[in-house]
Amino acid sequence: MKPIETILVCVDYSEPSKAALCEAARLANARSARLVCLHVIDREVIKIFENSPDFDRQNMMDMTYQGLTGFIREVIGDAHDLHAEVCVGNPYQEVIRVVHSENPSLLVLGENGYTSGRANRVGVLATKCVRRAPVEVMLVKRGQQLPFKSIVACVDFSENSVRAAHEACKIAKMDGAHVHLVHVYRSNLFGVGQFGSFQLPEFPEQEIISQHQMKLTELTVSLAKVFPEVEISSILHSYMSVSHGIKEELEKMNADLAVLGTNGASGITGMLLGTTAERLLHDSPCSVLTVKPEGFKEKL
Repeated sequence: MKPIETILVCVDYSEPSKAALCEAARLANARSARLVCLHVIDREVIKIFENSPDFDRQNMMDMTYQGLTGFIREVIGDAHDLHAEVCVGNPYQEVIRVVHSENPSLLVLGENGYTSGRANRVGVLATKCVRRAPVEVMLVKRGQQLPFKSIVACVDFSENSVRAAHEACKIAKMDGAHVHLVHVYRSNLFGVGQFGSFQLPEFPEQEIISQHQMKLTELTVSLAKVFPEVEISSILHSYMSVSHGIKEELEKMNADLAVLGTNGASGITGMLLGTTAERLLHDSPCSVLTVKPEGFKEKL
């Protein structure tokens, strides 16, 4: 994650967005960053009122802005370098517009604001932003207001998962947290099969374990050299489902933040990585930070 100069947080007045606002303000204060608070009025909602003879668009915008600034003061107080913005349009498109205009290094969202039909499912806007937005995205669980203490970096030894591990250590250094490097793999003991017309090869189990452990140890040592202040441990485990395995490890370690790399690319590799990441977004028991690869561009 590049040095943060601006943090963008989306506010829809829900409990998850209140938690997101608190966490965004905490991070902005810790990094002396500018905080941009965005509220989007869906254009479909405006259409409902436009046919009324008493409808005054500017008055509605003014009242909404006053309501937004009042909500911000109520939740986080006044001691922040922040900018509040209200706009009308498609929520995702407006977020992307502000991402391009403000160039934030981090976008913070509640886990299921804007909106989700189920209380513990990630919302539509959050899912789109994780898939497509050209910025790192943090999804905050309701109730998360204190500094992170147990951070899990999900690694598969790809270049972007190594970047994610570095981001986990940066946050841990700021918060005084413990970082757990977790690599979960699907063991040959769960069977060898086919993916489409491709026969998946079988490798000796012990050889796989040794290779994974060597890579995990090398990554742990290299991170420890860069972040000597951070306590780093590593965990290697096999599960039938990678996403379920990561979820179980998060629960075991009582993690309050999971950090993972994602790319949203097409093709077999990208699809598999995307499936694991998306399942984890919905199933994670804690807040999630998703890290995009260098040069990632918006997916339309």
